[in-house]
This record gives sequence, structure tokens and C-alpha cells, in this order.
Amino acid sequence: MNNKLEVIGIDHGRSDIDDEYFAIIKAEIEDFVDKVYNSIREFGYSLKTIRQR
Repeated sequence: MNNKLEVIGIDHGRSDIDDEYFAIIKAEIEDFVDKVYNSIREFGYSLKTIRQR
């Protein structure tokens, strides 16, 4: 089964990616998001008080 990865950027394209690569990319993105979220919390910000778009 192939996963679709939507690339948000200049070309707004989509790509079929093998499951192995998709899992690696997904894990790296999740790790990055966790680091950003934890940094925000360390500075005392609450995501509940930040305006959402």
C-alpha cells in the first residue's frame, strides 16, 4: 500500500511514497513538531491562548 504525501510548498504537488519512506518522514515530522511544541511551552506560552487561523 502506498501513502500519499501532500507537499505544501511552491508546487503544491503530491507524491506516492513507499511505506518505509513514509514512516521515516512521518516520524521525523512528528519529532520536529514535538520539539517546537515543547519549546513553546518552555517559554510559557499556552497554545490555547494563541489565535488560530
